[in-house]
Amino acid sequence: MDPSSTADEVAEPVALVELMDLKTRAGNPFRVYVERIPEEQLVDIMRTLPGEAPAAMDVNTNDPEADAQQRETRVRRWLGWAPQLIGASSFLRMADGREVRPAFYFNDPTPGGVPGKYLTARDRTLIMNATLKLSGWTKEAAAEATFHGGDGGGSGGGADHLGEREGSGDDSVAVGARPA
Repeated sequence: MDPSSTADEVAEPVALVELMDLKTRAGNPFRVYVERIPEEQLVDIMRTLPGEAPAAMDVNTNDPEADAQQRETRVRRWLGWAPQLIGASSFLRMADGREVRPAFYFNDPTPGGVPGKYLTARDRTLIMNATLKLSGWTKEAAAEATFHGGDGGGSGGGADHLGEREGSGDDSVAVGARPA
């Protein structure tokens, strides 16, 4: 009988996301950890807004076949999920190993957190895309699922790591350490 995998072989369902617009005081891109959201919690978040479950959105392109109003409606619906998805999945890892959850807050301030109003639509989209990918909501899975009756559910995909980089020491967030 072949041996099974071992616990130390598990790829953590965590990604380090480098934002495009939010910068540190040193001028470096701000980096934040994003983790998988349990399916039950993800379904509850998706039920908060009507319509189709979100698929990953491309932050750099527009649908040439959609008119301006359709694009705006789609982006507004997409960004409507941002506070809950980002709040449920993001965290900061401080130099002393302490975690700040959520990394970004949209209502009640989180000690050590960053106001969500600092995030551009492009940065919110990067975090949300990573969250959905880690949570098994690939574009294909999300396109098939709807939440009108609460029957939709995402599965598949799996853990994917966007890679870690060594911190420069100038930033308030240590990014070289792996989450525990």
